[in-house]
Amino acid sequence: MQARQLAVSGDSVYILGPDDGLRYIARAEEGLWGAWQEVGVQGRAIAHAGPVLGRLDQEGRVSALQRVPPLPWQVWEVRAQELTAANLADGAPALFAVETDELLYTWKPAPSAPWTEWERLGGPVSGVSPTLIPGGGLAAFGISNGEVRHRWQERPPGPWGEWIALGTPGVPVDMLRSTSIEGGGLVIFALGEDGAVYHRWQDKPLRQWHAWEKLGEHVAGFDVTRTPGGGLAILAIGLDREVRCRLQSRPFGQWSRWLNLRGEARSLAVRQGYVDGLEAFVIGIDGEVYHNWCDRPDDPWTGWRLLDREAPRAMV
Repeated sequence: MQARQLAVSGDSVYILGPDDGLRYIARAEEGLWGAWQEVGVQGRAIAHAGPVLGRLDQEGRVSALQRVPPLPWQVWEVRAQELTAANLADGAPALFAVETDELLYTWKPAPSAPWTEWERLGGPVSGVSPTLIPGGGLAAFGISNGEVRHRWQERPPGPWGEWIALGTPGVPVDMLRSTSIEGGGLVIFALGEDGAVYHRWQDKPLRQWHAWEKLGEHVAGFDVTRTPGGGLAILAIGLDREVRCRLQSRPFGQWSRWLNLRGEARSLAVRQGYVDGLEAFVIGIDGEVYHNWCDRPDDPWTGWRLLDREAPRAMV
């Protein structure tokens, strides 16, 4: 299936095709992926978290579709340039939209509750990456003039603190991804203008941040997730378009060497796998959607396969 953007969460993958049509594929109970299905709408961009899919339509209007419990499209008159999604600890969804460099936020107190009114969180900010604070509310990270900034709630639905700068790793930042560390606080990954990936982290939620640390060079794009053992994993697309992986087997553990997963990709996403490993999803150079997985982080990876087929096919 041809795609120009993909969004992955749990047991479903959504894509926007070259025709801007929205399609999805779901994982069956036995763990195998089914067939691609049409959603019946078009979009400019998508974001996926838990049971909720966020969409920017062709005019930039924000809308959301909830699959569990199944609810119709919620459409707002908010027009945005960016959209991303997150979940609270109880599974309640949240959406973050960037409207002319200002961050907006809406959430649902429970999965079946109505969406709240949009709250303005200020800016200027872009490249927003939200994540859940262990034992707390949400944090939102963004980029302002090449510098990383963040603000957070100590408890949902508590007030948001002011924007606080986290600086740069010595060069302006182009891209962010954030998550949390099991038994620790938050961790932020940044792609610098020099093509290197950096990260910094907290030992405990809302505590002091460690200094920026470089994880790799010659990177064009990346995504991150937690490993089943509580460590962190990063998948990156190199300047040569090949996909590589580096991970920790446990929280605060040593990072492995970079493992070359081969293939050539335009974009990627990584999540914990169906069992105890990791699963990667990419749009290949040919525009098709592939996945690759390992049963455990230390096990060999299977190799790239078309997402809707069990028979291997080399990714080009």
